[in-house]
Amino acid sequence: MIFQLIKTLYVGNDNKHFELIRNNLKDLIQISHFINDSISFLELPQRNFEIILVDGDYKDPLAMIETIRNSYTHNIEPYIILLITPERLKDIKRKFSVRNYPDELSYKNTNTTHLRNQIIFSFNCKREFKDNLRKNYNVINGSLEKEPYGKLLFYLYRGNYTGKLIVESSIDKGIFYFYDGLPIDIKFNRLQCTLGRMLLRKGIISEETYLKSLELMLQKKIRHGEALLEIGAIKPSELVDYINIQKREKLLFFFARDKGSYKIIKENVDPDPIVPKIDIFSLIYDGVKYFAPVKYLEEKFLKEKDRYIALTENFAVYKEKFPFDNLETEFLGFLNEHPKLTQILEKTRLSILDALKILEVLALCEMIKFVLDYDTAKNLSESANPKIIQLKEAILRDYSSMENKNYYEILGVGRDASSEEIKKSYLRLVKSYHPDKFAHLPLDKDMIQKITQIFNKIQTAYDTLSDPQARASYDEALDAPDLKEMIDQTESIVNAEIAFKKGEILLKSRKYNEAERYFREAVLLNGKEPEYLLALAISLLYQKNKNFDEYDVESRQLLEKAIYMNPYFDKGYFYLGIHNKLRGENQEAVLCFKKALSINPDYKEAMMELKSLEKF
Repeated sequence: MIFQLIKTLYVGNDNKHFELIRNNLKDLIQISHFINDSISFLELPQRNFEIILVDGDYKDPLAMIETIRNSYTHNIEPYIILLITPERLKDIKRKFSVRNYPDELSYKNTNTTHLRNQIIFSFNCKREFKDNLRKNYNVINGSLEKEPYGKLLFYLYRGNYTGKLIVESSIDKGIFYFYDGLPIDIKFNRLQCTLGRMLLRKGIISEETYLKSLELMLQKKIRHGEALLEIGAIKPSELVDYINIQKREKLLFFFARDKGSYKIIKENVDPDPIVPKIDIFSLIYDGVKYFAPVKYLEEKFLKEKDRYIALTENFAVYKEKFPFDNLETEFLGFLNEHPKLTQILEKTRLSILDALKILEVLALCEMIKFVLDYDTAKNLSESANPKIIQLKEAILRDYSSMENKNYYEILGVGRDASSEEIKKSYLRLVKSYHPDKFAHLPLDKDMIQKITQIFNKIQTAYDTLSDPQARASYDEALDAPDLKEMIDQTESIVNAEIAFKKGEILLKSRKYNEAERYFREAVLLNGKEPEYLLALAISLLYQKNKNFDEYDVESRQLLEKAIYMNPYFDKGYFYLGIHNKLRGENQEAVLCFKKALSINPDYKEAMMELKSLEKF
């Protein structure tokens, strides 16, 4: 249900159609006119429009869409809907490219019901993420290039973090809910990580069972797990185990991504006592070992090849928490000699790639540092005193936990505590955290600063709760309701998946024309899924009669769009290579097959195609 008017922008000069939209949707949108309101492209990111309607009859609408998208270089793009007549669409259909594809098409006519539904759907899709940005939380933004995904997991674990981690890479997006440093819930936009897809991939259920469960899910409005239970595909005792496996797969997914962005949002999260705890160290180990991109590892450590490796305090604290095997443990032993990177790679019995993966695990958890000379490496390694390490961990733990505590929790008293109880607790904590107590210890400036901040929070809590008037105001603020909304899963996504699976069955039987019909339905219902675009492209590719015919052009556009949406899509590059090969463009085909293999070195079909072309 929509509780607010959706900020919408109309880009066009058809004032009659603009008035029609404004009058018929006035209960839904707050609409501005790009021309009449003199809005520039540079202003768009600051205007916070959630929907942009581009009129297909205004100038070059595809150029408009591309210009709009280019305006949002560091911002979340709004949902772009192209308003167009069927005749006009037919004229410009061949001109679509990866950058000027609209998010939706809506035909211009007097019936605005379809447009209303599209706006509501798009608003719901982006509402949760945008609402988080509007809330007054402490939001930390960053890129995966600077802070890899595995390092983020370690940071949040070490800091006993409670809140959200939102990771985006290309079209992939995950929202991870953390409580005391551990992930407890995950929302994910990739179909491959859904419960049904996972069970299908592992051979636990058949495609027929999968389709049947989706249809039952739609019919009875139940969760997928419940549908699988009802048809007897899995047992109740197995469901929890499968959900936990699914959760781990979702957590492992972003280890394969070395580019993207993240947001850390601090907020209260209710823990689920039933959810088993995740072993972060085992997760990081498996994530790097099985999913870290080879090219990323090679580029990262190439620049460190002539530096010496120093052990940090974290090495002593966390080394035993990882499931290192005997050869890997032997490799860790060599690090006590503070070697150059090139020296340890020559000495170890591990392969170079396996050694780099272990170094990546250690680097993500800040267990090693690369320094310029041997003496620095030796001094840093020897300064890790176990008692100091334990003290620092305790300080970091208390510092992080206070971030999410109210004043009563900071002082360790209840809401009904008397003034005497508050003062007694305050005096005890002040003695434990007074900065003078730590002055003689070998702590760095950052640690001393954290101690000072803990002390100041204790002081602020006491100053507030010891003043009756300030305490009453604070209690009133604590009792204010926290409004949260749940976003319902749309039926379109499930229906799209059903159509896609039916199309896959026909594709395997080489019934390309029939498969095309179902794939088009899947793309129409969920055009954001690159796998659907690829499937439609394949069905068209094998129907083409000659180069550059209608099937040829559309299939290429679909392949390019799928790759743009997911730059890590190895199958997308493979079939783009096939497309180039069929057109006789062998050089371009070779590049595509090489790209597919760089993403997935085990892609046998791509290797075979590449070898066949390189013979000539």
